[in-house]
Amino acid sequence: MSNLPDAAYIRNLRNTGYRDGKDPTYPVCPICEQTCETIYISADNEIVGCDQCMTTRNAWEVTECFGE
Repeated sequence: MSNLPDAAYIRNLRNTGYRDGKDPTYPVCPICEQTCETIYISADNEIVGCDQCMTTRNAWEVTECFGE
């Protein structure tokens, strides 16, 4: 058995779990600052939220959807 040090990528894998030693970056919602998978954008092309800070509702159950 040799006393050669491990290659850098092996040390990185052992220490961080990633070959390059850096944690991957994840998308973050600019509204709630949570990591997210989906961003919702308005018709004006502005971000209004994400799958973490917004919910969906059935329009038939929301009274504001019906005019007077």
